[in-house]
Amino acid sequence: MASRRKEIPVINPHDEPTTLMSLLCESKKPPKELSDDLFRYKVVMCPNCGIIQTTEGEESFRCRSCNKASRYRIKGDWHVKIADFPNPNAASAYAGEWAERIEMERREMQGKKTDAKWKK
Repeated sequence: MASRRKEIPVINPHDEPTTLMSLLCESKKPPKELSDDLFRYKVVMCPNCGIIQTTEGEESFRCRSCNKASRYRIKGDWHVKIADFPNPNAASAYAGEWAERIEMERREMQGKKTDAKWKK
C-alpha cells in the first residue's frame, strides 16, 4: 500500500475569510476617534453638576465647580454637551448665552410649578 502525501494548499491569509489572520484583522477595533475635528476652544456642560464653562482640553476637561473630570467621548459616543470655537472670545460669549438660556428655562419651569400650585 502506497501512502499518498497530502499537499497543504498555499493560501494567502488575507484572502481567506476563515483564517486566523483574517479573524485577527477583523477583531481589531477601529482607530480611536479623538476630538481632532474640534476647534481649540470648547464650551461644555458638566454631566455631573450642569455648569457651563469654556475649556481648551483636547480629550477631557475638569469641572471648575464640582472638580469632576469628564471625557468628551466614551467608546466613540459623545458624553457631554459641547460647542467648539476657533477663538476664546466667541467661546466665552456663547457660554454666557447658553447659561442665560438655561437660567430662563429653569425660571419658566419654576413659574409653571408655582402656577400649578395656585390653580389647585
